[in-house]
Amino acid sequence: AAKIAAETAETNAETAQAAAELAETHAETAETGALAAKVAAESARDAALIQAGVYVDEPTGRAAVADGVAFKVQGSGDVAAYEYRRTNSTSVLIATYPSSASVAGIKEIITDEYAPDDYAWIVRDEDGLVALGIKNDGTVVASKIETPDLLNLQVLADATTEVFGVDPIYAIADENGKSAFEVMPDGSIRVANLSAPIINGGYAQKLLRTDFGAGNYDTEITYFTNTGQSLAVGPAGALTTIQEYDNVGFAHYATSPVAFLPLTAANCGSGGNTEPPMFGALGAIKELIARENSISYTSQLNKLVSTSNSQGSWAIAALAKNTQYYNAAMTQATTAKALATAENKTFSVGGVFWTQGEADAGNGYAYYLNAMKTLATNYDTDFKAITGQTTPVNFISYQVGSTTANKHVALAQLQASIDSALIHLACPMYQFEYRGDGVHVTADSSKWLGGYYGLVYKRVAVDGLTWTPTRPQSAVVVGNFVNVKFHLMVKPLAIDTVLVPAQTDYGFTLVDSSDSPLVISAVTISGPDTVKITASAPIPAGAKLRYGFNTAVGKSGGYVSGCGNLRDSQGDVVTYYYHPLHNWCVFFEFVL
Repeated sequence: AAKIAAETAETNAETAQAAAELAETHAETAETGALAAKVAAESARDAALIQAGVYVDEPTGRAAVADGVAFKVQGSGDVAAYEYRRTNSTSVLIATYPSSASVAGIKEIITDEYAPDDYAWIVRDEDGLVALGIKNDGTVVASKIETPDLLNLQVLADATTEVFGVDPIYAIADENGKSAFEVMPDGSIRVANLSAPIINGGYAQKLLRTDFGAGNYDTEITYFTNTGQSLAVGPAGALTTIQEYDNVGFAHYATSPVAFLPLTAANCGSGGNTEPPMFGALGAIKELIARENSISYTSQLNKLVSTSNSQGSWAIAALAKNTQYYNAAMTQATTAKALATAENKTFSVGGVFWTQGEADAGNGYAYYLNAMKTLATNYDTDFKAITGQTTPVNFISYQVGSTTANKHVALAQLQASIDSALIHLACPMYQFEYRGDGVHVTADSSKWLGGYYGLVYKRVAVDGLTWTPTRPQSAVVVGNFVNVKFHLMVKPLAIDTVLVPAQTDYGFTLVDSSDSPLVISAVTISGPDTVKITASAPIPAGAKLRYGFNTAVGKSGGYVSGCGNLRDSQGDVVTYYYHPLHNWCVFFEFVL
């Protein structure tokens, strides 16, 4: 009986084991089916992404779309699809989409399911340590970067930037052809935004573009007019008492110039002892080319010429076309061209340095906006008639200090720079030092202001880039909060209470559609280009966010005009005359 019981128990155990094995087989089958379903779903998703507007070959796709439109072409092997953009009846490859087989061959890739919430894609080792990641905003994060040539590691201007120029051999791009990561034919890497605590064994807070190539120099002699009111004339106590580089000019408001003079206060300043911004502007252009393009000024085959045509307290109407200072600039350009021709050198007009606005406090927003755009167009047209050049005459301006009386002028200057491709708003004025009257800057700050003018000219004319002051781009309101995304030259944004004393709410104010104040509870940086404003109550439709409409506190030199603490990080790597050239936020009013 015992033997029978034992055999029965053994049989029952074998039956239970078989049932367990069968259940395990069913579970594995179910898991396999679920995995297959997942793979099929992902494949369907990828296929839907790739197949949207897909064509059998590039000529077929190009023929089917208009210029500027992107289209996809079927791939093969490791490539699922190619994306092109039609440009002037030709096609430019802008992205390559890897096939599933290609992706499967990349070792230890962790998909979205396992990546942290703010990451779209990561690569890790067997211990779970992340070596490379791409965030949802396009930022590439690396634990360590090793490269023999940092200039080959390029950081593009925006978080996701379309591929231009030389085609990459590999790119990680979204469906719109905007890439976060590119490998170029020469082996260099381009990323949209980079976060790397260690670069070549050294810690770095930021990696900013420093290689600007050979640059673009249209002519061998380039003239600039410096015009406006007293801030353009410049303060007494000149700093530029000896010639910097090979810069030259004519005497202040020269009506019959005959020869180039070394650009010094004695030769070219009003009364022989003033520091107009043009001194700093030309010096900065030369210095930045030497620093960023690795071309010493003795090797720069481009001589810069400037003359000051300015008068204190004059309104824009007194400086417009056919007025004495405008006509003097035309005479100077004509003479400068003749002198260049005598030297067998090419000639052009580079731009206008504009420092004027306080005298138009009594005129309206629309008046000044129209007058400024008209003046820029007139300078461009009339100088081109003298030189025969096709390149634009850049109109580079400051933004007037915002007081109650002239804040409309500051806003008009901003809008003019948005409306006109000729006009570039270099900077506001609240970061500078003043002489005690709250209106006129010190000689040091006048040269510093000129540094901004020179930087803007260098960026747009030499580097071929687009300049933008730090200003709002878009805003999203949710209840009590508004997230404002900013245009800026160099990320990230910063709230700086060291270089500029802390202002109430850092210079921001909120009003409703009737201009009644709304209470701000907090102002914080919420992203590399985003500011979060928290109000004490829900923000109503039609509310307006303002910056610089306050009365400055804590500033020396009597400055009480508009002020704020928001800037980009440009000045961390771009300096002039011992000062950082941060791109400080300009005064604005933005309807939410």
